[in-house]
Amino acid sequence: MKLHLTPLAGDPAALRTDAGATTWAASTDDPIFIARPANGTKLRPGWHSATIELHEREGRILEPQLYLPDASGRFVEARSVILAGKDSIYSAEFELTHEIDHLRFDPSRAPCVFACESMSVERTRHVAALMNGLRSVARKALGKRGPGATPEMLEQWQANGYLTLPGFYSGEELDAAHEAMERAWKTNAPRIVVDDLVTNQRLRLMDVAEDARREHRFKVNDLFLECEEVRDLALNSRLTPIVRDLLGHVPVICNSLSFQQGSGQPDHVDALYMTPPTPGHLVASWVAVEDCHMNAGPLRYYPGSHKIPPYVFSSGKHTAIHEEMDQWHAYIRDQVQRMGLTPEVFPARRGDVFIWSAYLLHGGSPIVDPALTRKSIVFHYLSEEDCRNLNFRLIPCHGGYWMHRRHPAVPGLGESDAPPV
Repeated sequence: MKLHLTPLAGDPAALRTDAGATTWAASTDDPIFIARPANGTKLRPGWHSATIELHEREGRILEPQLYLPDASGRFVEARSVILAGKDSIYSAEFELTHEIDHLRFDPSRAPCVFACESMSVERTRHVAALMNGLRSVARKALGKRGPGATPEMLEQWQANGYLTLPGFYSGEELDAAHEAMERAWKTNAPRIVVDDLVTNQRLRLMDVAEDARREHRFKVNDLFLECEEVRDLALNSRLTPIVRDLLGHVPVICNSLSFQQGSGQPDHVDALYMTPPTPGHLVASWVAVEDCHMNAGPLRYYPGSHKIPPYVFSSGKHTAIHEEMDQWHAYIRDQVQRMGLTPEVFPARRGDVFIWSAYLLHGGSPIVDPALTRKSIVFHYLSEEDCRNLNFRLIPCHGGYWMHRRHPAVPGLGESDAPPV
C-alpha cells in the first residue's frame, strides 16, 4: 500500500519534482509529513512494515521517525519508531492496535535537503507469527537443554565484560513478573521498600503518597524476596547455567531492583557498593520488560572497562568511601581515556537480557522524555561460596539459590521484616 506524503505547516518545502521523486528542503529540526493511504483506505490493526527511499542532497538525514496515532488521534514519543537505513532505503516494523487513516512521518532530526517519493506499508502478520513461533520453539528447546554459556559467549564476556541475550524471555514470563510489581503497589505490600529517585528518600512502599506515586520515579527493592514470578526471571533452567558459567560458581540472588522509568544513575561499577568478599564473585543481569525508547534513558556501558584495575580507597579496600569519590571519578576518567574506551547504549527490546561484570562501568543515559517508561528488572548474584562463608540463609532455586534475608532498613523505622518461606 502506498502512502502519499503531505508536508505539515510548510516544512519540509517542495523544491522540484523529477521522474516522480520530489526534492524537499527541511529548514528546521522538526520537519513533518502526514502520510495517508490513497482513496481513503485505512490501515488495519496488526503488524506492518514501512519502507521509504530517502536520498540525501544536502546535509544529513538523521533518524527518520514514524509516529502512530493513539485512539484519540494524538502523536506521542512513546508510540513512535525510528527507521533504520541502508543504501538510502529506510524501514521499520510497527504494530497497530486500532484502525487508522494516517501516520506522521518526520524525515530527519536536522535541517537537510532530500528527495523521496511515497511511503510503502505492507502487512507482516504472517511473518511475525512465524517468527514468534520459531522463537517459542527455540525457547522450549533451550529450556530442555540448559546448556550454559557457549564458547562464543565466554569469549565475549572475557573481552567486553558483558553478554547480551536477545529475546530471551517470552511475553508471558515478563507479564507475570510485571504484574507482581503492579500488585505490590495496588495492595500496599507492607514489607516492600522503595527508593524515591526524585527526593533520594528511602521509605516503605505503603508510605508513598498518592501524588508522589503519580509524579516521581521509584526503584522497588528486592521483590525477589516476595514474588516467585520475579525470581523466575533471575534463575531458571535456561539462565542459571549461563550465569553460573560467567560467574564461575553457583549463583545466589542477593538483590533485585525493579524500575518503571530509567534510573538516570551516573556511571559507576557495582563492586563499589556491593563489594564481593572474593574478587570477581559478583555479576548482574538486566531484563527488559518492555521495548526501551532511546529517549527513555537506556542503559549505557563501556565495553572492556571491566579490565580497569579497581581503585584502592584510603581504607585499603575497593568499597566506596563517599568523601573520596571525586578521586575515584578522576581515576576512572583517566583510565577510560588511556584505554580508549567509548560508551555504548543498549537499545533493548522486550525480553532481552543484558548480563555484566561487577567491574563494568555503566549507568543510565539521560532521560530526554520523562513521560516515557523503561520497565526493567535488575538482579545481582553472589557466589554460593561467599554466601556460605558469611552464613547467609540460602533457598534452592532452579540450580542456584536465593538469599533469604530482611528487606532493607528504612531510616527512622529500625530493621525491616523478612518474608516468610
